[in-house]
Amino acid sequence: MGANLSNGYYDHVSGADPSNPNPGVLSGGSGLITSGALPARFFLRSSIVCFVLGAAIGLHLNWLLPGNLVLVLGAIGILSAHFYTAPPLRFSYRGLGEIVVGLCFGVLPVVGAYFVQAELVSWNVLLASLPITFAVVLVLWVNEIADRKPDEAAGKRTLVVALGGRASARVAVTLLAILIFATLFAAVFTGSLIPLTLVAVLAFGLVRAVVVECWKYHELGGALRAGKLSQADAERLRRERDDAMAEAQVSTMKLHLAIGLIVAGSALVAIGN
Repeated sequence: MGANLSNGYYDHVSGADPSNPNPGVLSGGSGLITSGALPARFFLRSSIVCFVLGAAIGLHLNWLLPGNLVLVLGAIGILSAHFYTAPPLRFSYRGLGEIVVGLCFGVLPVVGAYFVQAELVSWNVLLASLPITFAVVLVLWVNEIADRKPDEAAGKRTLVVALGGRASARVAVTLLAILIFATLFAAVFTGSLIPLTLVAVLAFGLVRAVVVECWKYHELGGALRAGKLSQADAERLRRERDDAMAEAQVSTMKLHLAIGLIVAGSALVAIGN
């Protein structure tokens, strides 16, 4: 919560959200600050409250458990969450945002939760976290594809901006989709996850939808940039592109949720057996 609230505040201050001419339901920020529904300071103060509460819980867990691993993971999480968009580090503006999100919303929660319960960590736990890690990076990546032009105008140099439209929408999305299932099979093959986890392959339809829509987005973008369309056709293509990206964004979130539930559910089954 702290990460999202902090991100909303600093993306507003930097101009990344206000400069977005066509914010979507799932991209371009929440719109609560730019619309005047809530003051910017509300987001900043709320993020601080969330960080303080999270830190208090983390310190309590660190006191109960051996060593200081919870303290270290918690410090990495809070600092990364705040400086994701906050100066002077601004990870998301320097091409490091995707790595930070993968670490803090994928690796750290899984490794941290395992340590709190088992009081140990291992390479198997790290490997088990990777399908969820790549799934959450795909959520962010598709959102950044939709926001690529406004981000570039605001000086927010995400990896999507650095790679450009074609490579981001085609090569990178396909690679992330492959990595989700490749790491899932690797985790099962090494015994990090039980074979039941492979039921996640049933979510392949969601991955296919994401890849297809992102390839489609790039083609529509090329047609719009050509400037040879009538105003009516250009507007129709823009709506089609926005609808395609909205569908892709929804599919990435469904995929992330499905994989998370399946991994967690299979772990419960393993405990029961």
